[in-house]
Amino acid sequence: MSGDAVIGEERKLATVLFADLVGSTAFASGEDPERVRFRLERFYEGMADEVQGAGGTVEKFAGDAVMAVFGAPAALEDHAERALSPYAWA
Repeated sequence: MSGDAVIGEERKLATVLFADLVGSTAFASGEDPERVRFRLERFYEGMADEVQGAGGTVEKFAGDAVMAVFGAPAALEDHAERALSPYAWA
């Protein structure tokens, strides 16, 4: 079945966004762990709101980073623009 499409699979173009919290390692090294956790939770919530507001899906949070996908599972013609638009001010 090499090269054949698998039943139920769908091919799409998508954009994957990786973003991390700048300066978090230096901040965390000398800070109270609860304050670090609070700051990371605010970052996660803010990123999730922005990603979802632009039509993307948060795939995972890891440490001080987020991985989000635009254009999957729902196809989006402007997936790349949507991935970048919330972060254009950064």
